[in-house]
Amino acid sequence: MGIAAAVWAFLGKITTIEQLASATLGVLAVIAISMVIERERRLKDRNRTRKILEEIQRTGDAVEVFASPTPYHVLVNESVWEIEANGDAKARRLKKLRFTQDDVITVTDWYRGDGSLSDTQYLVGEPPNLRPTEVVHTFPSRGRACALIALDRAYMRDEVRDYVVQRSGKAIFPKNPDRIWVAVLESTSLVRVVLRWSGRLPTEVRLIRQMDMAPGRPVKFVPNTLADGRSEFRAEIPEPRQGERIGVEWDWPHEDDQEETEDPGVSEELAAIARKDGSSDI
Repeated sequence: MGIAAAVWAFLGKITTIEQLASATLGVLAVIAISMVIERERRLKDRNRTRKILEEIQRTGDAVEVFASPTPYHVLVNESVWEIEANGDAKARRLKKLRFTQDDVITVTDWYRGDGSLSDTQYLVGEPPNLRPTEVVHTFPSRGRACALIALDRAYMRDEVRDYVVQRSGKAIFPKNPDRIWVAVLESTSLVRVVLRWSGRLPTEVRLIRQMDMAPGRPVKFVPNTLADGRSEFRAEIPEPRQGERIGVEWDWPHEDDQEETEDPGVSEELAAIARKDGSSDI
């Protein structure tokens, strides 16, 4: 700015203070306009980059969905269990779905476990406005109870909605050790598992991942103690493989009249495979 004013003065274009002030304001205006144009260009580049990244993500999801029979991709699969000392439990599973086809009107629900269910509720929508929906058909599938759940309307490609299942059950966890499983039946970006125990607290927790009937190698954890005295375990598994089973197994405190449900002489591989039966699977 100073150089430009000096050149104009040298050429005799600026002879008074007023002319210098006007020239300075003109140069400042040019600089301000240039900065605004540069800022707009950077914002456009940033938005273009964000759109490209979103398209790459959608393309990756579409590739995974191509091999899946379901018309949606699961962005988040979250299971939260509240487990009582007597083995009763409440479970809440949330699936955030991105639809990959047009006119999707149903989703599926699978369940297998011990004990008896006293209440199951299905909700669909966008939080906090989740709406109850209905079961339109039930049938057995691969050893599980399968239900076909009606959505509240037809959903189109790239729409995102939450699908929630809430269950309550009696004597769901009668064994020691006991466990829950999350079956990754659809293409999924993230699995999140949360378990909370009250009254009778576990002494050890193990995370197990199985694929193609392989027993998997348990990873041991010590559960966290919450301020209200409950124990809690949390795990997040990004990009799980479709067909994978993710399990959380725990040991209850031993009691004199409590028997182990597994023979300690059985090999770890056979014991892990045996644990597939009779566990709670959502």
